[in-house]
Amino acid sequence: MATAEDKGTTKVDNVEPVAKVKPAAKAAIDAALKAQEQAIDAKPDSTKEEKEAAKEKARAKAEEAKKAIDAADSNANVTTAKEAGVGTITPIEPKAEVKPAAKQAIEAAYNAKVAEIEKRPELTTEEKEAAKAEARKLAEAAKANVDKAKTDDAVVVAEEKGTTKVDNVEPVAKAKPAAKAAIDAALKAQEQAIDAKPDSTKEEKEAAKEKARAKAEEAKKAIDAADSNANVTTAKEAGVGTITPIEPKAEVKPAAKQAIEAAYNAKVAEIEKRPELTTEEKEAAKAEARKLAEAAKANVDKAKTDDAVVVAEEKGTTKVDNVEPVAKAKPAAKAAVDAALAEKAKAIEANDKLSDAEKTAAKEEAKKAADEAKKAIEAATDQAGVDAKATEGTKAVEAVNPVGKRKSKSSSRCSISRKKAKSNRS
Repeated sequence: MATAEDKGTTKVDNVEPVAKVKPAAKAAIDAALKAQEQAIDAKPDSTKEEKEAAKEKARAKAEEAKKAIDAADSNANVTTAKEAGVGTITPIEPKAEVKPAAKQAIEAAYNAKVAEIEKRPELTTEEKEAAKAEARKLAEAAKANVDKAKTDDAVVVAEEKGTTKVDNVEPVAKAKPAAKAAIDAALKAQEQAIDAKPDSTKEEKEAAKEKARAKAEEAKKAIDAADSNANVTTAKEAGVGTITPIEPKAEVKPAAKQAIEAAYNAKVAEIEKRPELTTEEKEAAKAEARKLAEAAKANVDKAKTDDAVVVAEEKGTTKVDNVEPVAKAKPAAKAAVDAALAEKAKAIEANDKLSDAEKTAAKEEAKKAADEAKKAIEAATDQAGVDAKATEGTKAVEAVNPVGKRKSKSSSRCSISRKKAKSNRS
C-alpha cells in the first residue's frame, strides 16, 4: 500500500502544466514591438533621439500589455490583452520635429536672403536670379545634409552650416558697375578732349566739362534704374552718346581776335588817309600793325582764362592803335627844296647887279617854284615819285637866275661919258 501511495503522490506531484497561451501572447507582443522598432528606425525624418523616445514608448506599451496578459485568467482574456497590447504598440511613431524645424530654418534663411537680394538696386535681374539660384542650391544641399543627419546634434550642425552658407551668398554687382565705369571712361576721355581745345578758355572748358559731368550723372542714374543687363547696356550706350558730343564754346578768344583784327583794319584805314606818307611808309606801318596784331592773336591763343584773354586783347589793340608812322620822305624832300630856296635867296640877295625890285621878283619866282615843287611832292605817292619831284623842284629853284637890267644900262652910260670926257681932254 505504501508503495502504491508513494507512486500515486509522485505522479500527482509530477503534474506540471506548460503555459502556452500567455507566453505565446507575450511573444506576439515582443514580435509587434520588434517590428515597430524596425519601423521606427526606418523613419528618415526622425533623429536618433526622436526614434529612441518612440521606441521607449513602444517598450513601455509592451510591458503594459504583458502585465495585462499576465493578469488575464482565460485564454479569451489573454487574447484580448494581447490584441489590445499590439494595438497600443503599432500606432507609435517617432516625432519628426528636429529635422523639419532645421529645414524650416534653412528655408527661412533662403527667403531672407532672397528678400535681401531683391532690395539690392545695384544688381540686375540676371544677377539677382543667379544669386537666388545659388542660395536655393545651397539651401537644398543643406536640407539634404539635414536628412542625412542621424542625431539632434548632427541636425543642428547641418542646419547651422547650411544657413551660414545661404547667408554668405553675397552677389557682386558687375553689369552696373561696369557700365558706370564705361561712363566714367567716356567722361574722362571727353574732359581730356575738351582740355585739348586751344580755342577755348579755361572757363569755357570748365563749363563744357560740367555739362559732360551732368550727362554722366544722368547716365549713371539711368543705369541704376535699369533692371536687366540689356537695359543696363542700353542706358550705358545712351549715356556715352550724350557725353561724347559735348564741345566747349569758343567765343572769348575768337571775339578777342576779331577785336584785334578790327583795331588793325581801323589802323590801316587811318594810315591810308595820311597824305604825308609815301606808299612805302604806309606799307611799312601797315606791316608793323599786322605784325603786332598777329602777335596779339598769338598771345590770345596762349591765354588760358577769360581774364588773360581780355588782357592780351587790350594789350594787342593798344599796340596796334599806337602805330603812328612818322612821315620822313616828303618832309625831307620839302626840306631839300626849302634848302635850295634858301640858298637861291642868298644868291639873289648877294647879286649886286640886281635892283631891290629885281631881287624881290626873283625871290618870289624861286619861292613859287619851291611851292609848286612842294605841292608836287605832296601829290607824289611813292618814294621814287617824291625823290623825282624833289629833284625837279630843287632844279627849278636853282634855275631861277635873274639878270639886272637897270643897273646894267646905267653902267654903260657912265662908261660912255667917261670915254667922251677923256677924248675931249686930248
